[in-house]
Formats: sequence, structure tokens, C-alpha cells
Amino acid sequence: MIFLRTMGKKNSVQVRSAVLHLITTLLRIWVGLSIEDIFMERMSGAMTNSVFCVNVHGESRMKLEPKEPSKLLLRIYGQGIDWMFSRRRELECTMRLAEAGISPRWLGIFGNGRFEEFVFNIPVTSEMVRDPEISKMIARKLWHLHHKVDVVIQSPPEDIDEPQKSILWKRLSAWRTKALEALKKTPQVPAALQQILTNPRFDHEFRRLKEACKEVASPMVLCHNDLHQGNLMIKKEDLSLILIDFEYAALGPRGFDIANHFCEWAADYQAENSSILDYANRFPSLEQQLLFCRAYCDEAEQTKAISIDPERLFLEVQAYIPIS
Repeated sequence: MIFLRTMGKKNSVQVRSAVLHLITTLLRIWVGLSIEDIFMERMSGAMTNSVFCVNVHGESRMKLEPKEPSKLLLRIYGQGIDWMFSRRRELECTMRLAEAGISPRWLGIFGNGRFEEFVFNIPVTSEMVRDPEISKMIARKLWHLHHKVDVVIQSPPEDIDEPQKSILWKRLSAWRTKALEALKKTPQVPAALQQILTNPRFDHEFRRLKEACKEVASPMVLCHNDLHQGNLMIKKEDLSLILIDFEYAALGPRGFDIANHFCEWAADYQAENSSILDYANRFPSLEQQLLFCRAYCDEAEQTKAISIDPERLFLEVQAYIPIS
């Protein structure tokens, strides 16, 4: 794993040599190439991982065997984040979802990363997410992900007490505990943040919102839990939509997953100040939310003859927006 310590110099001889060695031994392809035949490009948009496109130079592609790809995606896992999710669950989830055409295929894994198929795509921007037709595409694809709940139930419940129980509340409690620990260790934390996390009313408000969510009885589905613009891709070949990055995927209430997606509308991860969330101007209007809910319900009706009331789904989402 020498290249993991030198990824900053992503096109150095040492890095390319290590990457090519991994590709030839792990994937058993590109065995006829030398390090001069490949180059690497850092991909934008990834937040917790480092993602690179590994390319074969144009003039070197004649060395490839028939059907060998000329591009691969290399994903290096972020350090110190594995406590937030189950890596094993993510890999099992991605494998099964790739078979269903919901996510790209992964080709091989190693200690702290993996290789995936490279999908020629149109990057989804924060403005594209707001486009009515693309929003409906996302809703329809999300329905198909939610319907794959068996992916989670068949997987070992490493990070939840029961395989058919939502991880949402346990995860939120664990993250708050970590945040409180970080407050003690981190100097110059904004006073407003400290006030929120240490306020005695926090626990009361949390319990109140949890009870409100129980009242809407949102069904358990396979949630993505991180559906922002960077985790959406439109394939160039057929303009279909696929979802990526299932690190946080787990069983949970469908209302939360849609609410979380709506909250992500407030972000623009391609902007210079990508950490600013503009809820006042970017959060979807009631009309935009209802459009999404109707498209979701229409897809359920057309593909599985399952009737879901769009207005009921809308109410589920409203209950979970404050939680997100």
C-alpha cells in the first residue's frame, strides 16, 4: 500500500507503479501495460473518500485485451470515519444494488480502498437537482432503492441490535456523543455550536421529535441516507440515473431518506463555500416536494402495483425534516 502514503503526488512513478501492481494482481487486467502507459486524475465531489480516475493513455490502448476497460475508478477510504458506518455492509449493499442497475459495479477491494467500473457521466449540479424532470428521475430511482430492503435484512446486522430495526436513532445518539467528545478536545469551537449541543433542552426536543416521527409510521426501507448532488450520476450513454456511495445506507424510515435529500438541496458542494447551507433560498418549496412525492408514488404503482398516497408520504417527510 505504498501509494496510499504518496497520493498527493498522484502521477509520480511510485504511485502509478503501486496502482498498476494492484490492478494487475487484484483485477488481473492491464498485465501488458507499464507505468508509462497510465496516468491518474483526482475526481471532485467526493467528501469522505479520495477518488481517482486511472486512465490508459490513448496511444497505449492498443495494448489492452479485447473488452478490457481503458478507465477505472480508484476509491481510497477516508481515515478515521469507519466508526460512522459498517464498511462490510456498504460493500454487500453495493454488490447487490449493482446487479439491479442502481449503482456502479465494484471490481476489487483491498485494505483501505477499492476499484470500481468507471461510468462516463454528466456531473449532477445543485441546480440540476432542482430541475423538475431530474427531480422526478431521482424520486423514481429512490423508490427502487427503497424496495431493495432485502439487501439489508440478508446482511449481518453488525451495527444494529436487530436486523429489521431502524439504525436512525442509534446512529444519531452515537454521533451526538462523538460531537460532545470533540467539543472537549477542540479549541475555538463556535459558541453557538457549543450552546446547541450542550443545551438541556436538546434531549427534550429530540424526544419530542422522535415521538412525532413515530406517529406518522413511516415504513422501513433501504435508505441511502446521503443523497446529495455528488452521489447522483447521469450516464452519458443512455441518460439514465444511478446512485453512488452507499457508506451510510441502512434500514430506516422512508420519510427520513426523502427529508434528508430535500435538506441537501440547501447545499452546493461545487461552490467555493460548500459548507454553507442556504435553507431560506434553496430548500424545496411545497410544490417541489409534492412533485417528488407524486413521482415516487407513481413509480411504485407502475412497477409493483403498490398504492402509496402522495399526501401521506409528504406528511412522513415533514415529520423527519427537523431530524435531518
